[in-house]
Amino acid sequence: MPPGLESCSLLARSLGSDAAVNQFDALSELARLCGYLPLALRIALGNLVGSSHVDVASYVEELRGGDRLAVLAVDNDDTAAVRRAFDLSYAALTPGAARLFRLAGLLPGPDFSVFGAAALLDAPEDVARGLLEDLASAHLVQRVGGERFALHDLLHDYAADRAEAAGEDLAAARRRLFDWYLRTAVEVGDVLYPELGASGPPRMSPDAARAWLDAERPSVLAATEHCAAHGPLPMAWRLIDAVGGYFGSHGHHVEFVHAIDAALGAARAAGDHDAETLMLVWLAAEHRNLGNLRSAQRYLRSARPTGPPVWLHAGLDGVVHLELGEFPAAFASFERLMALSGQEWAGPHVRIGALAGLGALRMMRGELVTAKSLLAEGLELARSADGVNLEAACAALLGRCHTAVGEHERAVELLRHALAAWFRTGARHARAEAMAHLAAALCLGGEHAEALRTAQRSLALVQELGGSPRIESEVHNALGLVLRHLGKPGRAVAAHRRALELATSSDYRYGVARSHVHLTRALAADGRRAEALRHARVGRDLATRSGFGEFETMAATALTDLG
Repeated sequence: MPPGLESCSLLARSLGSDAAVNQFDALSELARLCGYLPLALRIALGNLVGSSHVDVASYVEELRGGDRLAVLAVDNDDTAAVRRAFDLSYAALTPGAARLFRLAGLLPGPDFSVFGAAALLDAPEDVARGLLEDLASAHLVQRVGGERFALHDLLHDYAADRAEAAGEDLAAARRRLFDWYLRTAVEVGDVLYPELGASGPPRMSPDAARAWLDAERPSVLAATEHCAAHGPLPMAWRLIDAVGGYFGSHGHHVEFVHAIDAALGAARAAGDHDAETLMLVWLAAEHRNLGNLRSAQRYLRSARPTGPPVWLHAGLDGVVHLELGEFPAAFASFERLMALSGQEWAGPHVRIGALAGLGALRMMRGELVTAKSLLAEGLELARSADGVNLEAACAALLGRCHTAVGEHERAVELLRHALAAWFRTGARHARAEAMAHLAAALCLGGEHAEALRTAQRSLALVQELGGSPRIESEVHNALGLVLRHLGKPGRAVAAHRRALELATSSDYRYGVARSHVHLTRALAADGRRAEALRHARVGRDLATRSGFGEFETMAATALTDLG
């Protein structure tokens, strides 16, 4: 029987059928808080059974809110306390294992690696590995896969108490751990984002870099919030800046926003203007990822960038204006970015970002010859600068331009190239969007079966990631296009309606215009001429007002065809 079920069964048998039926959820939580430890469960029962009214939920809240080790003790019977059981196990440890156990109580996240343990100890990795094996044999840490370990919450509390009592230099141990997080995050960034200027030769593969970020994400974010609350304050915003590109593209938006908020508070408390600007830009980026374009714009307007962070601000400001259909403001931001590329501190990524932004703007306006020229220049510069992500961005945008002019084979080639690059860096949101545009290029090139498979994979990925209505709108429009070409106009209409709903909810005007144009064609194919005419007119008017040249032409053509 699994330990959770066995523990709940023990509690239910001891407390009676009423508690088992009416307080089952509370019993389950009590068993979890006791770590399914027989001694802890017996102590909890001792405190509950003698009560005139067995209120398991209140006892659970007491455990959650206070010192669980003190609550899980029987009055007037020190030998029955959980603490005593832990004392016995702790006393049997070697001095080295005991020290590692104490320091593990300082860990901010749910689990940790051999390398994190070595950082805490300031010891070689093989020493940390051996001590962790000793702790696992004593059942004081639990192996959670590979070379990762965890402490149950009760043991974590106990270890922290032991560290305080032993007079450990807790600040120094935490600093070693946080320095290791930051140092490794910077190394990971060198591998996954070389275009930003590597700090040294890569010491790990892209696979290892992505695996480290996935495994350490909760701990790094917890460390950020700890540093923001307790110091050192600069560590909070440095950790955010080191991991932001990866976390922002992997669907962890809500928890990342909490951590950025904490780092923003730290920057303000420290009076560091550049750090405050950087955190406001990261908040804007995350709100854009969540589909809150106006919120993103407010954060950008509240920032007053100076120095190197100004390029990030200008680039994101252009992107947000672009997606809102505010072309003059977007153009001004990208032109500012281009001007910044001439600064002494600016690496090639600044110019590449400006070329990509201006190319995207020209593409959305329907000025495809100019767009292709800008994006081709950006692509070549990114290749020469080892700019994996920017190379992918330029290739994806250039592929969309080739799709728009009917050069589908070249479009497919470029979009697949972008997908391969983003697979290497792990940018899952970007992959989902590129797959959507690849599905459209395949479909228009006549490869309908492969287009459908690609669109379905894209939809599965974006829904797994969540939190990006803009990208999901693009995916549903691609799926609708494929369904219409497969002779399923009714299902195509449903897909385009969903795309319209998502684009409207996030104020993504380009997506709104695209959805209306696609709905026009799907409705016409489904024999619903009156509805098709209505969407064609709305799409044409919106495209005309916003300057979406490609959609204006498509809507006008549809109106002519519909008579």
